[in-house]
Amino acid sequence: MWTIKKKVIVGFLPIIYVKYQLSPTLNLTSKWNRNNQQVELLDPVLVDDILEESKRTPRRSSPGTDGLPYEILNLVIRFPPYHDLIFNVYNEALTKGKFPKSWNTSLMTLLYKKGDSTDMKNYRPLSLANSDYKLFTRIINSRIMSVSQDLISRHQLGFLPGRFIAENGLLCQIIMEDAQRKWSIVEQKDEDPDFRALDQDIGLLLDQEKAYDRVNLKYLRMVLLKFGFPRKLVTCVYNLMAKNVIRININGHFTEEVRKLRGLKQGDPVSPILYNLAFEPFLLSIIYDQTYQGYLLGTLRTKVLCYADDALVFVHDHLDLSRLTSVMKLFCSASNAKFNNDKVEAFSVSGRDTWNYWRLPLTRLQIRHLHSVEDDTSIIYLGFPLIQSRIQRINFVASLVAKLKSSVELHSTRSLSVVGRATVLNSLILSKLWYMLRVTPLTATDFKQLRSVAIQFLRRSIFPVIPWNVWTLSKAQGGLGVIDIQLQSSALYFRWVQPLLTLDQQAIDNHPVFYMLSHHVRNINQCHYHHIPLLFPCSRTQGVRKQRIGTLDMLYRAIDYIPRFFDPAIINPATALTLPLQAAFYAPPSSSMSIPAKIKQMMVSDVFHYDPYLRLLHWKDTSDPDLLVWKRAPPTIYKGLITGNFKLQHYFVPLCRPASFIDTNISFAPFVNCLSLDVSLTAAKSKVSAKLFRSAFQSTQIAPESLRKVSATSWKYFWSLSLTVVQRNVIYRLINGCIPNRSFLHLVMPTVFDSPLCPVCVLSRDSSSHLLFHCPSKEKVWQGVIFEFLWPTTSIGDIKEAFLSLDFSHLWYCQVKGIDSYKILLISLSQIWLAHMRFVFNQVPISHAAILASIRINIQKMIDEDQCLSLL
Repeated sequence: MWTIKKKVIVGFLPIIYVKYQLSPTLNLTSKWNRNNQQVELLDPVLVDDILEESKRTPRRSSPGTDGLPYEILNLVIRFPPYHDLIFNVYNEALTKGKFPKSWNTSLMTLLYKKGDSTDMKNYRPLSLANSDYKLFTRIINSRIMSVSQDLISRHQLGFLPGRFIAENGLLCQIIMEDAQRKWSIVEQKDEDPDFRALDQDIGLLLDQEKAYDRVNLKYLRMVLLKFGFPRKLVTCVYNLMAKNVIRININGHFTEEVRKLRGLKQGDPVSPILYNLAFEPFLLSIIYDQTYQGYLLGTLRTKVLCYADDALVFVHDHLDLSRLTSVMKLFCSASNAKFNNDKVEAFSVSGRDTWNYWRLPLTRLQIRHLHSVEDDTSIIYLGFPLIQSRIQRINFVASLVAKLKSSVELHSTRSLSVVGRATVLNSLILSKLWYMLRVTPLTATDFKQLRSVAIQFLRRSIFPVIPWNVWTLSKAQGGLGVIDIQLQSSALYFRWVQPLLTLDQQAIDNHPVFYMLSHHVRNINQCHYHHIPLLFPCSRTQGVRKQRIGTLDMLYRAIDYIPRFFDPAIINPATALTLPLQAAFYAPPSSSMSIPAKIKQMMVSDVFHYDPYLRLLHWKDTSDPDLLVWKRAPPTIYKGLITGNFKLQHYFVPLCRPASFIDTNISFAPFVNCLSLDVSLTAAKSKVSAKLFRSAFQSTQIAPESLRKVSATSWKYFWSLSLTVVQRNVIYRLINGCIPNRSFLHLVMPTVFDSPLCPVCVLSRDSSSHLLFHCPSKEKVWQGVIFEFLWPTTSIGDIKEAFLSLDFSHLWYCQVKGIDSYKILLISLSQIWLAHMRFVFNQVPISHAAILASIRINIQKMIDEDQCLSLL
């Protein structure tokens, strides 16, 4: 079997790494005239630089041929006698392109991706290089990165600091919503001729075959020189990639050496940025093509979005497609890239079926389907579903729920305490959602389905169930710290909201995502300032008929979590005149008048105007034609204000008085500064993380009374204790009132449990206290525990109160050395619980003598364990 694999792979490698003749490269890159930066790229590599870079290396990393991990290499580099040698090796590599022989040898491991396991195209070749080599390329990568921000277009987000993959997902989402809005407007007007005038834009998700492996290294060298990188650095990079031999590791066996004549090393720190630079001419060919239209939203024309080799191209018409095809051919000829046209996914940007228009040109490119609302499933772009219809959203959520249920089933077999369940749910189950929720809009019903799966995992074998709002409370409040899915979604979306509120308009216009969001908000709400719908819910409009939940719904949901208290805001008349009229006054509870319905459409400027002489806002003259447009609404509002049935907002009142100085700049900063996440932080002062957003909201939640009886200090101490599953679960359920006593069971299931009496003594009405403390057989156990282990005057009531408050300070005395009294109480409670469960499910009679014997055994076991730990 090994011989066959060896022959297949050795025969396959020369095909992958065959040398191609280089065609003339694309003449679109431009040199950069930055002498200082060029000199910095070739600065000597100091030992301190190497040590600093080694601090950022992963703790676990597969070594190369020498088997030396980063940890050992770090010790070698720190050894002073080796510093001169290390300095010479690294700087000769940088300036002369001369390397140790070991740097040009890589072990290749084939990583299976998907599909047919016998097809070598379905394996990803990972190069395992020596650690000293990777430290060098990490330094080279850092230096190239420092200048690449200005060289690589803003729409390439792959592997560049400060660029976020979700930005392209959100841009695509906004573009699709804008196109859908245009079509929906025409649909509502029912004007068929207008349909012919509508854009029929499509998006193409391009697919490249072995993008990293096919890069022609001579082409890469020419591109780097064209970008203006120093020739010595380019020579160094070229030699690093071109003068390599590979040995393939299969099941611990290594093949003979194979020369690598093309391609970048997957797994090499410098490969991602080198690929970005190699792919940049293709992107620039599209971006700077004046005849290529792409999708126009506002003044921003979006032609291509890219993350590494995953490119999404927007095509406006047949001419765009023709231009794109010619650029793809030229790029392939120059760089040896290959696009798999049969794997390209095409979708209608508006969601409408425009296949008749695109059938012929797409079919020529072997693209035989155009995704639209007619499809049941959505296309996935960078992990985000491009949902175009209600059915697609339902199917996507259903597949998401199925994946979560599969994960829940896997982890439900483990015996976990309530804390363990919360930890597993947060880290291993719900974590699958966070990436997608940064962009994908979901409805309240969708979140309810996802929450239901989480609840099923948490409540398994716990009845009565612990309420969801208790699970999601912070641990300091007695909750389990489970992340609320809908709150987390809004916390993640606040990343997009905060810049819209805090950045000036010029900064927003210079950032594609924020510009599009701003334009989208203004488009939908037909307003001049995007701040107004975000800050004042009364100004939000649905626009066209709602067809699916969109980005704006998620933005609104995120900002609506933040309490609004605008009374302290100090605004000027210019800002006030831009506000919706509803934001200027309110009807107090004692009002006998109702606010006119037309006010929803009115602005402050419709009924107020600014008097430049008195420097104040006052009501327009009753004969003003602008007031007559609104018929009876203005007189009704005016009457309400005069009679006190309506009152001006606190921030509006000063504007109706003469002022000594008037600022004419429109600014919503006073309102933004009043959006308080907590007492020490406002939305305008610093970047708000998702964790901080959640914590600020959770701090406003009121815990149930039973949890409030326990102090934050006691909760912290309780969570820090090393307890068994039964010990922690029983005491937590006791505090929450979730012990399955017969009174409760009889109440909810009277046909199954016909009596509320205790099944053990059959004398008293059952309750949580009776089940664990006051049933005669349980009382005997507690009396025995008190007599044998605690202070004799301790009462069962004292023990119960200690459990409910988690305060064991007054039960400090213990007759047994080597163990604390609270541990004895926890062991006793758990053994009583287990005995009761055996009675209920296995009909084992409850014997206080047997329970006490079990308690003694477990106490001695804990003492022995503590002694062993103290010796270690």
